[in-house]
Amino acid sequence: MEKFKETIKPFLACLLSMLAPIRFNILAMTILLLINFLFGLASDLSAGEKWNKKKAARFFLEALCFFLLILAMYGIGYFQGEAEKARQAVVLIGWVACWFYGVNISRNGEIAFRGRTFGKICGFFYFILSMKVVDRIPYLNEFLKKDKKEDIK
Repeated sequence: MEKFKETIKPFLACLLSMLAPIRFNILAMTILLLINFLFGLASDLSAGEKWNKKKAARFFLEALCFFLLILAMYGIGYFQGEAEKARQAVVLIGWVACWFYGVNISRNGEIAFRGRTFGKICGFFYFILSMKVVDRIPYLNEFLKKDKKEDIK
């Protein structure tokens, strides 16, 4: 067991030093996902639903896949000698995630705090994010239209 610890410590140190350029992106995405989880839970509880283990497990699986995507993308770019481009790709994915989760958080906040000032603020943000920002992000409007067509089928 001691030999294993001696082997794993340098490996973890190397891994953490490699991921140092995206550590704040990882932290930001962790905070975003945590807020999304809490607002989703608040929305469900305010609608009279109980704690849903399956829904929570699905959320954590989605978060795991999201972080694996970011880590894989950065790792591949790092090992191909393009660490800065890979970091920029991680930042881009982070901003896209902020928009999608921001829409979800604001919608859940509007539901959870309906009739209160904070619910109105969330509703306003939901309106801005879901209606107005879509036109300002290249390809997003086109993607959402394509996504709705596939949902209808």
